[in-house]
Amino acid sequence: MSLYDKLLEYSADGVLPMHMPGHKRRPVGDVLPFGIDITEIDGFDNLHNRQGILKELAGRCAALRNAGCAFPLVGGSTLGILAAVYTLAKPGDTAVIARGCHKAVYHACEIRNLNVRYIYPETDINGFFLSITPEIVETALKENPETKLVVITSPTYEGVISDIKEISGIVHRHGAKLFVDSAHGAHLGYYEGFASDSLSQGADAVAESLHKTMPALTQTAVLYVKEKQLYNDIETALDIFETSSPSYVLLASIDRCVNLTENERDKIFPQYRKALDRFYEKTKKLKKLEVFTKNTAENCFDYDEGRIVVSGIHAGITGNELAAELRDEYKIEVEAAYGSYVICITSVCDDENSLQRLADALIRIDNNLEKNDNYSDLSRIKYPAPEIRMSLYDAMKSEGEYISFDRSKGRISMQYIYAYPPGIPIIAPGEIFTQDVIQCIKSLEESGTKCITAGTDNISDVKVCI
Repeated sequence: MSLYDKLLEYSADGVLPMHMPGHKRRPVGDVLPFGIDITEIDGFDNLHNRQGILKELAGRCAALRNAGCAFPLVGGSTLGILAAVYTLAKPGDTAVIARGCHKAVYHACEIRNLNVRYIYPETDINGFFLSITPEIVETALKENPETKLVVITSPTYEGVISDIKEISGIVHRHGAKLFVDSAHGAHLGYYEGFASDSLSQGADAVAESLHKTMPALTQTAVLYVKEKQLYNDIETALDIFETSSPSYVLLASIDRCVNLTENERDKIFPQYRKALDRFYEKTKKLKKLEVFTKNTAENCFDYDEGRIVVSGIHAGITGNELAAELRDEYKIEVEAAYGSYVICITSVCDDENSLQRLADALIRIDNNLEKNDNYSDLSRIKYPAPEIRMSLYDAMKSEGEYISFDRSKGRISMQYIYAYPPGIPIIAPGEIFTQDVIQCIKSLEESGTKCITAGTDNISDVKVCI
């Protein structure tokens, strides 16, 4: 069966998508592709030299966030991250990076040869990162007064939001810039029932993936920048990292998404919030499974309740087992599954029926589970804090060799190893394979979460410095 035929078959199978993209396979307006797939012909502008209709689109994007300038992207937030870090820091600069950042942040730091200092937030009992506190940022900047750039993720893949307003004030007082990877926050700031967006809270630049939580096609994103004077430098960076043949289908998808936000947000967001409220009210009945909320854990400044995280840590069920039951018994496909929990991504395209279908399935599953507070340590997987031996840049230009993963303890990695999604490195180049790192990778794999790396088709062999 061809990929196209398999996609058509799956689309017709009635599976409820609790994952990205945010359009949830429901067309917004006319069906897009072939008829509007063009190149940079007369009258349709050029994304790398916007003078007409694409300049207007960028201006409309900027107006939504009250940004100094905005850049529609056809390479996802990954592209925005690469361009922003490349622009905001020069080779050799010090950057303070939240360890829970996406691998694209690490790649940008590697390319720019930055002197990276990591900050580590608290973790939830399930093992995922909670908010980056202002105190952590303040301490890091006092210890590294030469810092030029701070990068954090808010909201996280699990929906955890940090205090961007307070953090941005601290960063600016220390003479640095703040970039926020808000790939999962494109829907924030448009309605009082959701948290504020990061740009309005003081960040210097923010990347948002429209396709994750808004009605837009995969790969669509926007990079928002506070200061207009950065426009030319960002354009130069995008000329390096973005394709010279941008898809007009994807650009049209951004246009439709912006149009919907401009004209219908007062309708769609209240409906979305109402549907979420009814979901959370109904799932209060759960006795063993737990649905994460702002009040579930300490050190969570705020939480995006559009992100539904369901934990089985006290129910004797792993995230992968829960995901399999939702898929096989209820035709609900979640976004991701980890040691003890699953992640469901919702959007304005999820109506009350779809969220009630998820709630009903969770309640039925919950009724067949037993309370188990002593469940296996496999469910308590936590990211380690690896020992750093050399910079990302120096490690990647070193001589290396492939060895068995089982013989890696004590060696310096030349690879990123991560569970994808969300693509947060467990170990990065220049870091030591410690017992904690090795155990984290093994625990993830044993719980059914596949760890991957570039350069090999599995992690049985890893590349290390000679």
